[in-house]
Amino acid sequence: MARPTVSILMNCLNGARYLREALDSVFAQTYTDWEILFWDDASTDESAKIAKSYGRKLRYFRGLGGMPLGYSRNCGLEKARGEYLAFLDCDDVWLPTHLSTLDAMWPVPISYAQLLTASNPLLSSTLLFRTSLVRAHGGWNPTLRYAEMYDLCLRLKKSYAVMWQSRETVTIRRHPAQACGSGHAAVTLEVLKTMRPHRWQAGWRQVVREGLLWAKYGGQKLADSRTFN
Repeated sequence: MARPTVSILMNCLNGARYLREALDSVFAQTYTDWEILFWDDASTDESAKIAKSYGRKLRYFRGLGGMPLGYSRNCGLEKARGEYLAFLDCDDVWLPTHLSTLDAMWPVPISYAQLLTASNPLLSSTLLFRTSLVRAHGGWNPTLRYAEMYDLCLRLKKSYAVMWQSRETVTIRRHPAQACGSGHAAVTLEVLKTMRPHRWQAGWRQVVREGLLWAKYGGQKLADSRTFN
């Protein structure tokens, strides 16, 4: 089988509710030189059955379960054959032109410092990396459950430019069943852990942001304690 240009990594844990819509959006792409690497983190719902029904362009793999997302993404990276690596969360949707707009990109002024001083604007389902570049930089931190993509973006942006295309081609779904989000204390703590190796790189603005994140974490922990008491 010929190597595809784009390997699309989909990590799944009990994502059956929205999975068909996500997968259909890939198969509806006007750009067709791709493969899906579907890494199932031992789902107990219908995710496996749904994924396996999509034929040979979807390569299904089942993990051990309970592993951090950074670890699972690395497992998918090992299987990738494409020159580029794209991502689609199982509850998000690509518009049909998402992959066909890859040639219509230009550099944008998202700096390394900006990623350290403001919320990360680089959402997983919108990203595209050169596969060789991700491998050369060690892939994802296998201990991170929530901030693994932020960590990789920080490490890559320190040395490389970001390309951007202005058209909106992804629909990001927000719902209560999502495993992570800005309202979770564990996510905030992991973002702080991710920023630690980059400390002082963005000066006082980074210090301010870390202070605000620690305050946010404290508020989230307090809210959690009130919920369970």
